[in-house]
Amino acid sequence: MKKILIGGGTIVSLIIAVLLIYFGYIKPSERSGPITEPPADSIRIITADELAEYPEKFKGYIGITGKITKVDITNRIFTLGCEDACLQIPVRYQGQVPESGAEIIAYGQVKKEGNKYLFEATEVKTK
Repeated sequence: MKKILIGGGTIVSLIIAVLLIYFGYIKPSERSGPITEPPADSIRIITADELAEYPEKFKGYIGITGKITKVDITNRIFTLGCEDACLQIPVRYQGQVPESGAEIIAYGQVKKEGNKYLFEATEVKTK
């Protein structure tokens, strides 16, 4: 009899927790689980050179800063580099692509396609 009461209590507790989350009584910050985009003040910002040199080193949601060196409007891709533009990283962005020469911060994740890396941006801000 005790096993049924304990099991039933656990099930009721789970149902209540799911309903509280569903109806918004528990704030998202209090929920556990993966976060796809961390709060802006905790995002790591790196230079385009750092990313281009070691793209496999960076995991998760990050920001990269640099200067747009080339733009391909048709494919929604631009390249991002620093002042010397020796190292460049391709950036794919579905939004409004800034003009060549603009200094920006792009937020997103590094993706590997085949044997090449590119940065998949979800947000781009001009400096």
